[in-house]
Amino acid sequence: MSFKIDKENGEKKKKCYMIGSRRLSIAGHKPVYRKTSLPAESSFSRVAKLRQVWWLDIRGRIETNILSPKSTYGAYFVYKLDECCWAFKNKPVEFRVYFEGEEEVHEHEHGGGCKVFLDPSEDEQGLCQFRDDWWLEVEMGEFFNDGSEDNRVVVCSLMGTDNYISKGGLVVEGIEFRPKSGT
Repeated sequence: MSFKIDKENGEKKKKCYMIGSRRLSIAGHKPVYRKTSLPAESSFSRVAKLRQVWWLDIRGRIETNILSPKSTYGAYFVYKLDECCWAFKNKPVEFRVYFEGEEEVHEHEHGGGCKVFLDPSEDEQGLCQFRDDWWLEVEMGEFFNDGSEDNRVVVCSLMGTDNYISKGGLVVEGIEFRPKSGT
């Protein structure tokens, strides 16, 4: 996990965390291939590269007690598509962000998660943004950390469950949690 302080307007300092791919739960029909990344490509020594999967399930968890209290956080999936990627343009993945134990409530209130193409067409590119380090990011969702003494666990999931089309070429750096502006 990496950590940094986000300075908002030079006054408030809030905590940002990135959970690297080694700490994520990554499942699929084929094993995940892990490779050593070049230091210039990632802030982590290793990233996950999915060579071929029929379904995809990536989950990350973070405890709220390490985040800044009284803050709205966004969870961002950070990734790249290698030159041999396929099937991410045509099939969306579904993102969900929820507090552990409240998944069923979240699904009923919001009708499931947000669906996004990781390899968007030109008219969908507003969802996936290039970062300063040239990784792509897409917001998975947001949550409010009330800072209560009851430590809670936030779960972020990415699901791609089309069993009829294989997918490949996804390189996962991690999931970043950072405060949203104005909170």
